[in-house]
Amino acid sequence: MNDKRSIETNDGRFLVVDGAEYPASDYDEGEGPVYAGDGQHAPFVVFDVNAQRNIAGPFDNIGEAVRVMNIIVLCGVGERAVA
Repeated sequence: MNDKRSIETNDGRFLVVDGAEYPASDYDEGEGPVYAGDGQHAPFVVFDVNAQRNIAGPFDNIGEAVRVMNIIVLCGVGERAVA
């Protein structure tokens, strides 16, 4: 299984695992996480670069987010399923 944080799907979409830039304790009350491709903190999401939106998550750990991203690719989930 691919353990990288980005992958191209068979239909040409690019999926990435984004993490929060800072730990949850660094955010003010009511403020949500700022996601980034190099973010190392939970929560983690699967982001569709082409659609410019999160398509799965949030996940408590990066391994689970990568696993789900790979399942999306292996199952051939197309844009219609995340639109």
